[in-house]
Amino acid sequence: MQDARGNDVDLSIYKRKVLLIVNVASQCGLTNSNYKELTQLYEKYKDKEL
Repeated sequence: MQDARGNDVDLSIYKRKVLLIVNVASQCGLTNSNYKELTQLYEKYKDKEL
């Protein structure tokens, strides 16, 4: 898998962790609301060491 900059990402570093992968189209009308919801999810779970 690659990150937003095209760098390879080794997903094995996330073994036994919860990982949310989001594929968005930047010109889609739903993108901004999706980012808002993703930010809320992050804030809710960021300190839970998932």
